[in-house]
Amino acid sequence: MDGALINVDLINVDELNLRSHAGEMPEPKQPESLTASEAAARLGVKRATLYAYVSRGLLERSVALDGRTSLFDPGQVDSLRTSSRRTARGELAAVVTSSITKLDETGHSYRDRKV
Repeated sequence: MDGALINVDLINVDELNLRSHAGEMPEPKQPESLTASEAAARLGVKRATLYAYVSRGLLERSVALDGRTSLFDPGQVDSLRTSSRRTARGELAAVVTSSITKLDETGHSYRDRKV
């Protein structure tokens, strides 16, 4: 290949993309994604907490085409949101006693006097 020129513009283009631009087949619909700010707002947490969820494997993140923007699957975010909201069932019976205060099911007392 002495002196042969290679057009590198087309090397990394996939066939589906070429056909969709030629009008042969529609481009596949990309699933909607949430940005980090949107995902954090949906979960009711700060962005730092969102990334802590990613580092602990509770949430997966993908990177947008710009290489910098984090994207999150809305279904996975909603699943995490509903699983982390626990409702209290039953009751918690606790007795707390210190040298000054006592709390139990009958009430509380301070320095051995019912309050």
